[in-house]
Amino acid sequence: MAIHSFETVRELGLGFPGVVAATAYGALVLKLDGRLVACVPRNKSAEADSLMVRIDTEHRAELIRQQPGTYYLTDHYVSHPTVLVRLSKISRADLKALLGDACRFVSRSATIDDYLKRVPAPRRRALVELRARIREIVPEAQECISYRIPAFRLEGKVVAGFAATASGGSYYPFSGRTLKTLAKDLKAFGQTKGAVHFSESQPLSTALLRKLIRARIKEIRSGPEPT
Repeated sequence: MAIHSFETVRELGLGFPGVVAATAYGALVLKLDGRLVACVPRNKSAEADSLMVRIDTEHRAELIRQQPGTYYLTDHYVSHPTVLVRLSKISRADLKALLGDACRFVSRSATIDDYLKRVPAPRRRALVELRARIREIVPEAQECISYRIPAFRLEGKVVAGFAATASGGSYYPFSGRTLKTLAKDLKAFGQTKGAVHFSESQPLSTALLRKLIRARIKEIRSGPEPT
């Protein structure tokens, strides 16, 4: 069922720990620890009854690719980590999931455990399992948060990372070069410039995950790509 009321946005947003609702220039604003989560867009390039939501640009690209009738951008917002949402097109469940993703994006998680606590249970299970497999493949790597997502650092460089998305998760090798190297192995998966998208029905196999991590480590140890 489509959402038409900003009051529904407010209700769903306040359901997340720490989120508060306010108004700016007479329009709704949702914030978490003082940081913007979502708001009614003020720029005139946005369509009427749209909502601006803070998310990372990789996630944004996936949403627009999958549902261009629901999610969109204008030139004014391209350089910002946000997506515009047509409230007449999005379901209540998808809106709630999107606001949850926005909360995770703006929060300053100190550890991977902190990040995972904010992910809904169905998607959290897949990420917990992915985390365990990465640790098995590269046990010497240190867990960290990089660019606000869970990541693994080896020899001072990030070799793997992941994030929750509206439909599952994204794996980040932290190198577009890695994705090019394994293009044939990854052709069945949705991708953006720096990430591979997976879901419960289409997970990354352990063999493929091992290839991704080994390729990334090889890149780091071999030095920059020749120009």
